[in-house]
Amino acid sequence: MRRCERDREVAAALRGGGLSAELSGHVAECAGCRETVRVTRALLAVRAVEPPDAGVVWRRVQEEVLLRRATRPLAVMRVLSAVFLGVLAVWAVPVMWVLVRGHLGDLGPEWVTGTVVSAVMIGVGVLGLWYVGRRTPSPVLKY
Repeated sequence: MRRCERDREVAAALRGGGLSAELSGHVAECAGCRETVRVTRALLAVRAVEPPDAGVVWRRVQEEVLLRRATRPLAVMRVLSAVFLGVLAVWAVPVMWVLVRGHLGDLGPEWVTGTVVSAVMIGVGVLGLWYVGRRTPSPVLKY
């Protein structure tokens, strides 16, 4: 796109309050000045937004630190739950195999039932951990 010699005049007019009829006609015909109008309006809109007060930002940062400190035991419990679930998975299936094999002598429907119950318990635990981890919001500053 070719740069127009009137783009500074267009930007100054927009900063001053608005375009004159003559400049509006020029902007309608000039692609460079249309781009200048678009960019200048965007920059003026950003400039109009005021940053939050420093006290508010400091208070929110302190709240985030306190929230992380308060939820640390929950994160530890989530890790311990995952470890317990892994231990249960490693322990349950062989134990069920030995118990059923010792009582039945062959693989019957009770072994299948025990294995399915163990798998369902482990699956519910995994889904529970996944669901809680997904629903727990991460502490993010919102201004």
